[in-house]
Amino acid sequence: TYGHAWSFVSATGGITASDVTIATPTAVATTATVNTATDLTAPQTVTLRYTVSETGTSAGCADATADVTFTINPLPTAAIAATPNAVCLNSAITLDGTAAGGSGAGYTYAWSITGGTGAGNFEGSATSTMEDPSFTGTTPGTVNVQLVVTDGGGCVSKAATHTVTVNPLPTADITPNTPT
Repeated sequence: TYGHAWSFVSATGGITASDVTIATPTAVATTATVNTATDLTAPQTVTLRYTVSETGTSAGCADATADVTFTINPLPTAAIAATPNAVCLNSAITLDGTAAGGSGAGYTYAWSITGGTGAGNFEGSATSTMEDPSFTGTTPGTVNVQLVVTDGGGCVSKAATHTVTVNPLPTADITPNTPT
């Protein structure tokens, strides 16, 4: 019979053994999760070792080992800009979505409305996949929008949020001027 074990060997960029959790260290196949206290700014590598050893009555042969090295890419970042930050009821502004970092090009964009006291939409929908969607305010108040980007390697950013103010239309009162 054989015993199986995964173990941490090394890492770059300040990642330590305590940052790496091996889900099932005695299984043939496992997953490793890397949790770092700080956001990565450049790709880092982690090396794990898989060891197979004989157990039981035939024990005594040398262990067989194989190292597996994988790269951890930093998460992309998402940012939102809108000029102006306010829109009149039933008017549109363009939200500027920006993606950076991660594994680079090939970003996809996921916009959504996450709450607020007002209402609005992205060209008639509650969501958009455009980089710079048009946003229309449909009910006065504030509308919270969120952008999440995914890079070409499949890494997903933390959500960027932005508040758009939807102003009501002005009202005009006309009072006839009566002679005295």
